[in-house]
Amino acid sequence: MNRFSDIDVTLKRLPAVYGYHSEGLVSVEKALEPIESQINELKLYIKAAKKYCHFPSEDGLTRDESAAVYIYTMEWGKTSLYHLLNKALRDANRQNIRIWYPYLKLFDTALDKLPTVKDSVWRGVPLSIGKNFTKDQVFTWWTVNSCSSSVNVIKNFFGNNKSSTLFLIQTINGKKISGYTAYESEDEVVLKIGTQFRVKSDPLEQSNQSHIVHLMEIDDNDDKEPLAPTMNNLKLTSTPSNQRAPNTSQLRQSTFVSHVPQPKPESKPEPKPEPEPEPPKLKPPEFATPGTYAELRCKGRPCVKCQKCRDWRFRGNQDQWNWVCNHRNWDQADWGRWYNADKKLLKKRHSGTCFFDDGDLYYFDDGLRDEFSSFFRGRRHRDHLQNVGINVANIGFSSLTMESDKFICVREKVNDTAFVIMIDMADPKNPIKRPITADSAIMNPASKVIALKAGKTLQIFNIELRTRMKTFNMAEDCIFWKWVSVNTIGIVTETSVYHWTMEGDSQPVKMFDRHQSLQGCQIINYRTDESLQWLLVN
Repeated sequence: MNRFSDIDVTLKRLPAVYGYHSEGLVSVEKALEPIESQINELKLYIKAAKKYCHFPSEDGLTRDESAAVYIYTMEWGKTSLYHLLNKALRDANRQNIRIWYPYLKLFDTALDKLPTVKDSVWRGVPLSIGKNFTKDQVFTWWTVNSCSSSVNVIKNFFGNNKSSTLFLIQTINGKKISGYTAYESEDEVVLKIGTQFRVKSDPLEQSNQSHIVHLMEIDDNDDKEPLAPTMNNLKLTSTPSNQRAPNTSQLRQSTFVSHVPQPKPESKPEPKPEPEPEPPKLKPPEFATPGTYAELRCKGRPCVKCQKCRDWRFRGNQDQWNWVCNHRNWDQADWGRWYNADKKLLKKRHSGTCFFDDGDLYYFDDGLRDEFSSFFRGRRHRDHLQNVGINVANIGFSSLTMESDKFICVREKVNDTAFVIMIDMADPKNPIKRPITADSAIMNPASKVIALKAGKTLQIFNIELRTRMKTFNMAEDCIFWKWVSVNTIGIVTETSVYHWTMEGDSQPVKMFDRHQSLQGCQIINYRTDESLQWLLVN
């Protein structure tokens, strides 16, 4: 057995492995410390890897990252690192892979810096397993997959073995590690954990009873293969739970105090400046006729065009508006600045009927953000979303979510068919659109994983792998939810708060019970500290 033929021939379905993405980067010694008991003389092998690895690196790898790649390619028998790692990755008990997370983080970070290969590569196994594959079959390899751009390298490992299977793989996301390995002549290309393939054609049987299987790596935007049937046919609908207006007496106002930065004084004008033309006057807001639209939660008057609250006006500049829009991520200094002075940036109109005070930002989600985004920058963003095929009526808080600066998720309905559109901010011109019906959809902040909610039913899907990762039926309605980390969702019900990790088969875990007096209050947000030890519902 060698790493080019270390293949899971069973093709069994396994839970996804993503937890290592949230690990911090450490040295290769620290990363492999949890598995030291499994490999004799591991410290000696690490020392050799750090000594002989390719460093300095023209690709920007650190010495530890380069050593992580080098030690993966080293061979020392049955306890070779790649063999133990792939064995753990094939284990259905995902708890057994956790000790490898620090190393996987270091290894994956190194691969991300290396050149991407879009070409044909080879790997194989000295077994006659070609008959196990059929045309258009889709499967996933959850191991680290070593390939070579030279078929002769693979054949040399088989010798005269007649019962063998060669895989010809058309890769689009391979990583070229030749130059960083212990055997530079092998032209090695690595396919990452969780790479998905489609069998392009029926296996070709050779005269010596061996087989060649032609595989194609599946692209994220490859629509030939539909999503998992459970996701394609998902028709989750329910009547949204009635949300009552918040009891403002139960909302505590912050008392943080901090220095308020003063704006820089404007430069003095040159002598006898030419008079500047007056800016065009904004038209007065148009309010909808009472009773035209559903009553807003804030009791404010809806706009005749967007149906959002028009009872507030913003009096600051673009930089201040950007800061206000980020209020969900404010720290103590920001809140101190707000309550000391900057809350005056938002002014209620004299005839306003909104019941909130100008010291609260809770009316924000009733439409103020939409109104002033339209004034400052919303039109540019709205036009871009329309350019990728999103109906302008679906660009709002009820149907659009953004859990991080990486993804935008939009729910819309076209001709009675519901869709969820996922926009990767790194590639906004190529959105992913899938027929999904659900009451709420939130993208994972770091990866192409989406959580869907309908009534008491919650599900998590991996978009890249087209598989359903988890599903759970809550005992009571989920009235608020969000990703609190890259692998954990916070779930708030009327009585309790839960955390649900996407790793393994675990169910939501109750974190604490909410006080009875808070039942019926509107949930504005749910926040945690980085360690998930301090939890706050507001």
